Amino acid sequence: MEETEKHPALFWNFSLLVYADADVARTCLDLQDAWGADVNVVLFVLWHGCAGHRLDRDCVHSVDEAVRIWRERVVRPLRSIRKELKTQTYPGTGADTEKLRNRIKADELEAERIQQLMLESIYPLGGICSAREKATVATLVANLVAYLQIIEAEVPAAKLEGFCDRVLRRVSAAAA
Repeated sequence: MEETEKHPALFWNFSLLVYADADVARTCLDLQDAWGADVNVVLFVLWHGCAGHRLDRDCVHSVDEAVRIWRERVVRPLRSIRKELKTQTYPGTGADTEKLRNRIKADELEAERIQQLMLESIYPLGGICSAREKATVATLVANLVAYLQIIEAEVPAAKLEGFCDRVLRRVSAAAA
């Protein structure tokens, strides 16, 4: 059985939906670059929040730990190489370097998809430590704050609220 047949990829589909919003994508990358967040974990806690699941800090810590080695040994090295090839010039390589960078970018995206499948299979919607409530901006913010506390990132509350509001509106519009 193919990997995609075993997993419905609900989380991946959620991520594609919300990340297609330029402001959401920009904020995700800002959380990654400025505060060291794992975008997949950010999206994961938001996915659960959109389903009305408020995750406690211990649960979010378990989620982060479940993918830590994959992130450190697979995703980040691919990202590092891709960024190196984008910012550095190597004599006589031109188009060949760009082709390589694009292949690495595709591999990085595939590694992130696999990480999301890992998270979804270990912690499916409704199957983890969470309190069920109505999906609100406050629920999404609470989940995101739980993660940001774990990585010791202090992000302004207004930034988080605007970001979570945008994510929730995007999901609500798609469901309508």
